[in-house]
Amino acid sequence: MQIRKNLWRSSLVVFLLCCCQIGKSQTDNTINERQGDFYFSISPEYRITPFYTGTRTSDLGSLVDFQAQNASTAVNYDFNYFPLKNLALGFSHSLRYDHIVKGELSLFNDMQTIAPDENGLIMDFHFYLNYHARIFKDSELTFLIGRSLLNTGTSFQQIRRIFNENDEPIGSITSSRSSSFWSFNLGLGWKKKRLEFLGGIYTSNTTEFLEGSTGFSIPYIRLNYTLTKL
Repeated sequence: MQIRKNLWRSSLVVFLLCCCQIGKSQTDNTINERQGDFYFSISPEYRITPFYTGTRTSDLGSLVDFQAQNASTAVNYDFNYFPLKNLALGFSHSLRYDHIVKGELSLFNDMQTIAPDENGLIMDFHFYLNYHARIFKDSELTFLIGRSLLNTGTSFQQIRRIFNENDEPIGSITSSRSSSFWSFNLGLGWKKKRLEFLGGIYTSNTTEFLEGSTGFSIPYIRLNYTLTKL
């Protein structure tokens, strides 16, 4: 498992270095030049520990260490189209190698069991609008709003054993579980030429980590670097 994780990290480093070489000779992404153009960028992202309003952990929340899973580092690649010089329509794809599920568990006296401790490739998909306001001479404020599908690739099998009245096992039920969920994505950033610093939050009321309808939010910070115009 450690070897796979090291290979994943090494591959990301090689990818980032190659992308930086591609972007060296390209023109800067400035507000007066980009209307009608597509741009490609990369952005490392750090997600801070989630905060939430619920107190009771759900069945899924007992199977998944949801705080560890959602507080992590990701690498994104982004495509942005500017129909207007100060408005971008964007798509971003996040990649991270992280926690998926806990090890074997016995819960609620019904002997639920799942796969062993496991990490794996997790992906997120982001669709957003990014508005640019040039209030400084050579830099801009950016305002991002969008929707994100988080934690895809986190599916696992859960087995619930069935017992008769004499506590003898008579069968089992296998179900597929996943900790993916949709969230709103809100962000505020500062951009100068190729670089953009962005602070934001993913927030949702649709996660299954906690019982009831509860707010679940993940703050993040991101450094976005525009590589090239497509």
